[in-house]
Amino acid sequence: LNEVFKGFVNSAARILNVKPPDKVPEVSLGDFGFDLNSRWFGVRRESDVIFISRKLVGTGLLRGVLAREAFRLFMPKCLESVEEAGDLAWEFARLQLHGDEEKLWASTWFKVSPKVFVKNIVYYAPFGFPIFEKLSGGRFLGEVFKIFRQLDVYRYDLSFEEYVEVLEEFMSNFPYVLDDFERGVLQVFLNNPSLSRQELAERVGRHVSKVSRVVSRLKSLYVLRSYPIVFLPKIGLRTFVFAFQPKFEYRDYILDVLHECPFLYSVLEAVDGNMPIVAFFCAPLGFDKYLGRFASQLLKLRLVDFAEWFLRFETYKHYSFRFYVPKVGWRIEWEAWALWFKKVLLEGEYYEVLGVEGPIFEDVKVEKLDKVDLKILDFVWMNRVADVRSVREALKISMNDAAERLRDLRSRGIIVRRADASNIGLSEIAVFVAGMNERTYQAFIAALDDLPLHFTSKLQGEHRNVVLSNVLLPEGGGIWFAKVLKKYFEGPFNVWFGRYVSGITFKLPIDLYDYRRRKWKIPVEILSLK
Repeated sequence: LNEVFKGFVNSAARILNVKPPDKVPEVSLGDFGFDLNSRWFGVRRESDVIFISRKLVGTGLLRGVLAREAFRLFMPKCLESVEEAGDLAWEFARLQLHGDEEKLWASTWFKVSPKVFVKNIVYYAPFGFPIFEKLSGGRFLGEVFKIFRQLDVYRYDLSFEEYVEVLEEFMSNFPYVLDDFERGVLQVFLNNPSLSRQELAERVGRHVSKVSRVVSRLKSLYVLRSYPIVFLPKIGLRTFVFAFQPKFEYRDYILDVLHECPFLYSVLEAVDGNMPIVAFFCAPLGFDKYLGRFASQLLKLRLVDFAEWFLRFETYKHYSFRFYVPKVGWRIEWEAWALWFKKVLLEGEYYEVLGVEGPIFEDVKVEKLDKVDLKILDFVWMNRVADVRSVREALKISMNDAAERLRDLRSRGIIVRRADASNIGLSEIAVFVAGMNERTYQAFIAALDDLPLHFTSKLQGEHRNVVLSNVLLPEGGGIWFAKVLKKYFEGPFNVWFGRYVSGITFKLPIDLYDYRRRKWKIPVEILSLK
């Protein structure tokens, strides 16, 4: 045991580019049991001896535990209060194992480290860390530990939220670099997620087997995500946008109130000088009354400088790789795009993008649902899978019932397919709000179609209608985007900047669905200031 343990200690030191400790603790077997209730299971420490549960012998987990404990010797002090940081040791152990040992270790890791939502970030180490390792070219642990060691110099103790934010920010520096063929496949598939593999192959002009291999590789690296999702307007949940400018001292308090709302979808926190916030809600019609009341309270108590709410009735999403250089990355020629933007807005001359699904209209007929339908939709929303076997096992219904209900939900447009890309070097988001007529709107989205990714929506407000664009850009792109808008766009507008964050905290509030009246209930005390 001690020979193997010392080998793992040396491997950890090599990966982290540090010296091994002068004195390595002794390892011995102990007569005690273990259960999978902690990331550090199966171990007891007494002075300079690490006792390993004897019951681990023969389970296939012993070498993994030894590797995990070896890495633990190097854990920075800033992470001592963050239990989840133990996942870093689990990742090191995974890298030391092979074959069946690695598979068993990975499956056990999923049991002890569940998915956690931190603000709008999904922390799921057993899934994400192996991908980080691939995308960083094997440098993930060594590079991220440089940040943690610097925090030790500052004597800074990280919270769990800060630990997750460090990881999220760190991985934005290691995007996957696409080749020319991958770029072409992504462009078509992301804008047309309902295409079959055969249809996709015909669009890009390659054999279906080659296209399928590329899609599978990009999915394995989490660059491409294709999944079923619930089209919320079909079940009576519309998108509301609430934009406000909090006074600094009340910022956290207001955010806490928002996060208590069961209809909150996500929050975009900007980082420019005034730091406005845009919150998105998925709620039934009538929710505007509560948003209006909330906005009035905030203004009356002078907790905000402004507060406005809107209802979204149309949204358009488009990916473009026009400014992507294969095997290099994003190279946006901002001066050229600025002149193109000016020409489009002033002269209305633009080309139409072919083969793009959209826009998506949200003012649609609300479909009827029973209790089983809603449970299926809740499962699909949370797990992003909609195959018959998974639904049958989760809901304990018959195979025929699951198949028939899924077929019905798809035919009514309630379950649809979506596709997204991540880890491709888009780390900034610019938020643009403006009033514009239909001609300007069409020209505006045509000009935005050349940029990497934009979500552009039409919003109806109590006092005015506006267009909202969330534009995702490579590092530093937000400043250039703002310069272009300020130089060429006429009319009132605001440009806000935020960081791109992954993951959505929203869960279907199925406890609030009234099956008798077939509508959603809104709690009276929702969005109330205490």
